[in-house]
Amino acid sequence: MLSTDQIDYLIEATRSSVKRFGGPGPTLSHLAFVLSDKWASNFAEVFGSDGQDDVKLLLRAKTFVGDETAIRTLLTSGDSKNAMLGALHAQLTGKIDEERAKLASPLSQDASTVGSQESADTPAEETAAEWPERTRRYLTTVEPRDDLLERDEAIIQVASVLTRTRRRIPVVLGPRGSGRSTLIGGVVRQLNAVNEAKSVPVYRVSPDTLGVSPEGPLGRIIDDCESPAVLVIDDFDRMVGLGGDRANTAVLRLVASAAAHPHLLLVLVCDTRHFRRLAMHDQDLNDQLATVRIGALSEAAAAEAVRRALPTLEGTHGVAVSAALRSMALLPARPTDVAVHPGLAMDRLDAAASRARVLGDPEADVTHLAGLSSSDTSRTGRIKDLENQLGQRVVGQQNAVRAVAARLALTMARLDLRPERPDGVFLFVGPTGVGKTELARAVSATVFGSEDRMIRLDMSEYSHDWAVSRIVGPMPGYVGSTEPETWLTTKVAQMPDCVILLDEIEKAHPVVWNTFLQVFDAGRLTDSRGVTADFSSTVIVMTSNLGAAAASAPALGFGGAAGNVDRTREKITRTVKETMAPELINRIDEMVVFDALTVEAIETIAIAELARVTERLAESGWLVRHDPAVVTHLVTTGYDPAYGARHLQRNIERLFLGLVAESESREVEVAVRDGALAVAAAGA
Repeated sequence: MLSTDQIDYLIEATRSSVKRFGGPGPTLSHLAFVLSDKWASNFAEVFGSDGQDDVKLLLRAKTFVGDETAIRTLLTSGDSKNAMLGALHAQLTGKIDEERAKLASPLSQDASTVGSQESADTPAEETAAEWPERTRRYLTTVEPRDDLLERDEAIIQVASVLTRTRRRIPVVLGPRGSGRSTLIGGVVRQLNAVNEAKSVPVYRVSPDTLGVSPEGPLGRIIDDCESPAVLVIDDFDRMVGLGGDRANTAVLRLVASAAAHPHLLLVLVCDTRHFRRLAMHDQDLNDQLATVRIGALSEAAAAEAVRRALPTLEGTHGVAVSAALRSMALLPARPTDVAVHPGLAMDRLDAAASRARVLGDPEADVTHLAGLSSSDTSRTGRIKDLENQLGQRVVGQQNAVRAVAARLALTMARLDLRPERPDGVFLFVGPTGVGKTELARAVSATVFGSEDRMIRLDMSEYSHDWAVSRIVGPMPGYVGSTEPETWLTTKVAQMPDCVILLDEIEKAHPVVWNTFLQVFDAGRLTDSRGVTADFSSTVIVMTSNLGAAAASAPALGFGGAAGNVDRTREKITRTVKETMAPELINRIDEMVVFDALTVEAIETIAIAELARVTERLAESGWLVRHDPAVVTHLVTTGYDPAYGARHLQRNIERLFLGLVAESESREVEVAVRDGALAVAAAGA
């Protein structure tokens, strides 16, 4: 049989393997861990020269880690060495069963039992010195706090989970800015009150302190813990990558194994938005967690938290914060805001105070906060002339422009009844070439400052049900799941203030229509990763040619031009209602019917287009003039009311610019001669 020293050594080694592997233990898998290279040299020293064969036999069993049937066969075979090791396993099982109680929660035991290797009166602040330097540099000590507002119940929940005999890992869930990390200070105070004789140190790590490969430092921290301690993993969702496509499974395995650590207790701090994706990556770990949820503070508590933190903020920036700015910072979160109060209010105040400091102003006021982005005030200032600005871009569609401007004026003034919805959901219907897409571009340029703030989707490319994956992304593992930048939800998350143009919406699959119902109604859409995009600051424009063919048919009977226009609109509206689902139509703010363009309207468009063309040519060194008859010729050649102004661009390129390109001079005049355009050198 083995000597007492050898048995004691193997007991300690196997107990360490239980710590590493986790689980109830000890099992043959834990014993197999003792066979690793880490312990082989130590075995040789303890067993002496006669034990070398034993070491080699143990190392052979490394091949079978995870296959307990094979290990059991190895240990119980007829070979004398194997028989000896089988007996050894039986002895280990009995002895380590007696040690199993020490694997229970350190905080649930009497102070004399917890950390019995240490002096009972060891100061808590000296505990960190017991960690090796390779580990200590990652740790930040969490100090107790007793000034937290509206968090007593959450603090008690976390402390209760940590002191249970049946081990669970508490996870603090809440939105950004809710005080998830600050809550731990209150937990420390509660634990100190429970363990008066022996306070257990609480340390914090985060993705920022552990670096880009957190599994290495985190593994060393877990291995090096030799006395009772609590480790708080801040921003756990970010460390693991729950908001991305691929989670860091190495970190997940470390956390799961640490659940059975004899000394170390874990607390996870996680963003509510990403937590539900944990079960997709590690269901076993998810089952070991005990969730503690917190939300935003009440209005009064948030104001008090800001009041307490304000002197520090003012001292840091060297500026005073006005009462008006403080009130504005405490306004409710906008739909595009990710954080909640009080963190959101402090972010706003910090940004305004920083701006005031850079500008050299002694006081931060409302103007410094408004200057950080396009404010409600600056947008409201454009409401008055919104219709005029849109009308300058879109010719011959006064009714359409007026309808769009009226709706946008309401939402831009923040007077809509449901601000969580998009700022406008429009359906532009009418013949081709009448300005539907141009009005969408005009809205983007006028409301959001640039035509580049428009996301255009050609809905003919979404005619199959699987095309919905291009909007919210496919499930993990499928083609495109690693390319979130191509999804609509990601584009909107990156540019929440924008126009979304759904061109030819009638060509999309009904499944795609249903996907947008949630956007139109709630202003939110969750992608396949569980990340929710906010559409509340977008303007959504759908275009369609539904009813255009029926509307272009000649009218029967008598009636003036106004009567024909009314009948055309009626036909188009009826066709739309017969084609689209009622639940889709009911979520549209305005169905805007575009009229066919008159010759006069197309002439106005032609004059503007030629002015832009000659201006662009002048920038390249050309001097091009034309007489008024050129405009008439370009408008009437190939004109068809059914196609609107589509022919105009083709005529300008083929008939006008084609002649200019063939000229030998860069100063030319274009005129109409013998029913066709002709070009001559200027002054000829």
